[in-house]
Amino acid sequence: MRASVQPLLFLPNSGWNLCRHPRLALPESVNRRLLIAIMKTMFASRLPKYACLFVLAACLQTAGADETAGFPSPGEGKLIHFDPALPPVSNRAPGIDYSFNLPQESFEIFVPRNYSDKEAFGVFAFMDSGDSMTMPKEWAAIMEKEKLICLIPQKIGNDQPFSRRVGLTLIGILKTVERYKADPRRIYTGGLSGGARCSLQLAFLHNDVIAGNISICGANFYEPVPKVHDTEKSDYGVWPVPPDRIAAAKGKVRFVFITGARDFRYGKILDIYEGGFVKNGFQARLIDQTNMGHQMCSPESLLEAFHFVSGGR
Repeated sequence: MRASVQPLLFLPNSGWNLCRHPRLALPESVNRRLLIAIMKTMFASRLPKYACLFVLAACLQTAGADETAGFPSPGEGKLIHFDPALPPVSNRAPGIDYSFNLPQESFEIFVPRNYSDKEAFGVFAFMDSGDSMTMPKEWAAIMEKEKLICLIPQKIGNDQPFSRRVGLTLIGILKTVERYKADPRRIYTGGLSGGARCSLQLAFLHNDVIAGNISICGANFYEPVPKVHDTEKSDYGVWPVPPDRIAAAKGKVRFVFITGARDFRYGKILDIYEGGFVKNGFQARLIDQTNMGHQMCSPESLLEAFHFVSGGR
């Protein structure tokens, strides 16, 4: 009786996945068992010597054929993962991380129901102060009215490094522009609290991409401003920006600040707006929402902000 011969299998290193799409990816141990079973079956069959190799190649090609399946249809919002290819980034800024393993990163994307590939939509990338966020349901009508795709990177909260928060958001914007029919003149950032400050800095550093920023309950400027409304002595909100990017942002980016008298950052934001942006000739608008605390703004305030960043007065 002939002894059965077990094929010698050379398996890929840790992290390999037979099905590479993030939503369909299997645990590594399962993938390895699945691959072993496929290869054993082929070697045990009566296929010609090299046919099994073509079968295996076809299997692997099919498994990774649609890396971006599962993206939202018009009228939907979904948590997605982009394919691994990093987009080119021009005008890179020091201190920003632009390298990510995108299939391991999560983004929520909302596509308005009136979106089609026949008309370019804008992109609104929102940076939260927490690591997880879902787009508020009342924003859906705003995104539809303003013809904006909403992008919300995950795990970029206040506990994450600045380099990651800003870099991942920019990469997400560029990947969204690649996938959808997007208007490069209508790419906006926004954020809440610490996320607002990061989104504002992103607009300064990458004003070649960002046309407007909406800061909710957070602000910063590239140099100290006179203290008029703020009674504290801390240098809140001083984040340096290279001089060449300051000059470019002044002509390219529109800035909106949304706050209210009950926001504990109210005085600081007023000082940064008046003594920083207005004094230095930036295109800026303050929306002082009645009875607003340190919280998400109302849909009406957000709509007013979009009106300004899109060129209104």
